[in-house]
Amino acid sequence: CNQKNTFICEIDPKITIDPMSWRGDTLAVAFVGVLIAAVVLVGAALICWYSKSKHRHLQRLERRNSI
Repeated sequence: CNQKNTFICEIDPKITIDPMSWRGDTLAVAFVGVLIAAVVLVGAALICWYSKSKHRHLQRLERRNSI
């Protein structure tokens, strides 16, 4: 470096981090996909459980009222 203050040339270059760089990593994309699929499956199971629970509650009320 031919500047008067040579230490200025030795400063680290500015490093930029791309927050979307994970898209290029196949393993990270696969992990995110599996995580989303797991959340969707758990949500579907909860919806089915709630529906079945409501149906059983109605059946229980019908049996109680028929006696």
